[in-house]
Amino acid sequence: MRHLAERAKHPEPSTDAEPTLGVVLRGLAARRPPRHLLEGVSVALPWAGYFAYLGLWRAAMLATAVGSFGLWAVCDRWSRTTSTGWRRAIAAAGRGAAATVTAILLAVLALEVFFRVLGRGPVS
Repeated sequence: MRHLAERAKHPEPSTDAEPTLGVVLRGLAARRPPRHLLEGVSVALPWAGYFAYLGLWRAAMLATAVGSFGLWAVCDRWSRTTSTGWRRAIAAAGRGAAATVTAILLAVLALEVFFRVLGRGPVS
């Protein structure tokens, strides 16, 4: 009983840290089967082309970012599950390209929202 009272007085510091965004996204890619992600990519990328055709550039960029995230998840899974060296290298290159496209598009959209909030949007 005394041991429990001593532990209550001096609790041990917790070493559990919040997971980073990379860990969360890799966990999402590991839990979701590639079929679901490919379906999302097959829907998001044509919509991006359609939105671009209509001149809705913000919607096109957002749909492209969603499609690129799906491609990133599929490439991440393939890079971990393939045993052939050249396939793993191609999947890793695709993963890097998809992550770059997603990050750039989301950064551009975030900057555009920031400029809109300031009241001087560069694109009408």
